[in-house]
Amino acid sequence: MAANDYSPPASMIPARICKPLREVTDGRKRIAVCGGGLAGICCARNLIAVGIEPIIFDMNPKLGGMWNFNPDPNVGYMYQSCCVNSNKQSMEFPDHPFSEDEPDYPRHTGIIKYLDTYSDKFDLYRYFAPRTRIIDASEHAPGAWTVTYESVDGHFERDYVKVDAVIACTGQTTKPFIPEYPGCDVFKGEIMHASRFRSASKFAGQNVLVVGLGTATGADISQEISFAAKHVSVSVRRGQTLLPRYLLGVNRWDWFAGRTWWLHVPGMLKFVNKIYMTLLDIVYYCMYGDLKKLGLRKFDRSVDSKQSTSPICTDACAFPQRVKLGYITMRGAIKRYTKNGVEFANGDYHDFDAVVYSTGYHREIPFTINKKEFEFPDTPLFHYTFNPEYRNFAFSLYFKPVGPSFSACWLQARWIALVLSKKLALPPADVMLKNSKAQTRHHGVGGLDPFNTFDEFMEQVNLARPTTKQLFAKFFYKPLWVIDYLRKPRWNLWVPVESLCPPIPEYPKSSLVPVGDKMVSTAA
Repeated sequence: MAANDYSPPASMIPARICKPLREVTDGRKRIAVCGGGLAGICCARNLIAVGIEPIIFDMNPKLGGMWNFNPDPNVGYMYQSCCVNSNKQSMEFPDHPFSEDEPDYPRHTGIIKYLDTYSDKFDLYRYFAPRTRIIDASEHAPGAWTVTYESVDGHFERDYVKVDAVIACTGQTTKPFIPEYPGCDVFKGEIMHASRFRSASKFAGQNVLVVGLGTATGADISQEISFAAKHVSVSVRRGQTLLPRYLLGVNRWDWFAGRTWWLHVPGMLKFVNKIYMTLLDIVYYCMYGDLKKLGLRKFDRSVDSKQSTSPICTDACAFPQRVKLGYITMRGAIKRYTKNGVEFANGDYHDFDAVVYSTGYHREIPFTINKKEFEFPDTPLFHYTFNPEYRNFAFSLYFKPVGPSFSACWLQARWIALVLSKKLALPPADVMLKNSKAQTRHHGVGGLDPFNTFDEFMEQVNLARPTTKQLFAKFFYKPLWVIDYLRKPRWNLWVPVESLCPPIPEYPKSSLVPVGDKMVSTAA
C-alpha cells in the first residue's frame, strides 16, 4: 500500500468508551498524560519503560493528535497536501525507524502511519481514554494531583482521577492566531486561519490573499491555491529566506546538521552555512533572476524586527517560480480592509473574495492548573519542561527548534519519565529558575529555539555528547568508533540504543474501565 493511501486499521479505534478508576489501592504509580499527540505518545511510552501507568486523555477517538487528517475544517488542523519540513532520518525515535518505503520527506499520511505503528508496538491504547477533555488539574496534596475531566460526547458525567503527576502534552497549535486590522468587520469576503484549510478546491475562480508564509504553511497553501484561484496575493511584513528541501541534490539537513565532526572544528558550522546560503543565492538567481524584483527579500536582522517569527521558510523550490510566472503576487503589510478588498501599507489595493491567515498559533494550556489559567510568558520553564512552583508537573513539547522536533520530543519525554519516577533529581528551585526561560505566547515570536535541543535533553539524562578532548583520548583505544561517530549526521545517537531504550520487562496494569456499552464514534 502506498504511503499516501494509508488509513489506520480498525484496531486503532478503541471499541468502547472508557475512563480511569478514581483511585487505586495497590500502590501503583499513575500519571495523567494530557494529550495523545506526538508528545503524549512519547511520554506514555517512556513512562511505561520506568514502570509507571500513563493515563492518556485526548479529545480525538485515536492517538496521533494534529497528524490525524479530517476533511471537516472544524476538526483538526491538517491540510491534505502537508509535507514535513525535516527528513525522516532526522525525525526517527531511537527505538523505531521509519519504513524504507516512505520518501525522505513524508506527507502527513506517512507521519500518522509512523505514530500508529509506534502506538501499536508499545500497546499504548490500553492506557487511552478517548474523547475526553481535561477541565482542571489541581494539587490536592504536595506533589499529588486531582485531574477533572469530562466526556466530549456526554457519555458520562464530569469526573476526576487522582494521580501522582501530570504532564501537559496539548501541543503548541491549540489556539490559531489571527491579527486584527481596521475594517475587517465590514469585509464581505471570508476570513479564515490556515488551520481550516484542507484543499484549494473551495477557492476555484476566487481572488485570494494569503497573509504570512510561516515556516512552510503559507508557502505551501498559496502555491496550491494558485492552481485553482483567479488571483493569489501573499502579504508579508518582513524578509524571509526560502529554503528548498534539497540543494544540489543534497538533503537540507545534511547541509545544516551535516557531519558530527563539524561540531568539533571551531567555526565550521558557520562556514558551511555561509557556503549553503551563497550556493542558494546563485541557484535562485540563475533560475529566477533578482528575487527582490519579485518582492522576495531575504531575512535581514539589521532591518527586520527581532520579534519576528521564523526567518526561514521551507519551500519545495516552486514558490519563487509561481511568483515569477505571475500566479502569485507579493504584497507588503496590510493597512486596512474595505468592503470588497484590502489596502496595503504601500498604497496598493486589490479586491479579494477570501483571506487566509498563515500567522501561526498562540501557546495555550486548554485547562486550568490549580483552578487558574496558565500563562506561558509568566512561567519560566527549566529546559522547556519544569517549574518549581508546579511539583510533579511537566510540560512536553512547548518549544519549536530549528531542527526536527520528533527526536527532541522523545528525549524530553525520557527525561520527564526519569524525573517523575525519581530515577533522576532536579536541581534546587533557585538553580532551576536561574536557568529557566519563559516561552512567548505566540509560538514563533523571537524566532526558533536552538538546533541543539537534542543535545540539551541528552545532557539532562546524563548522556552528554563527548567533548573533543574525550574523543581524542578515545581514539587511542576505539579508533573505529570515533571515526564512525564523527562521519555520521549530527542527530545520530552516540550511545547504544539500549542506554536510552531499555527493554520493558512488564507493562503496568491499566486502571481504565469501560463505561457501560458506550462506543467510540469513528466519525468524531
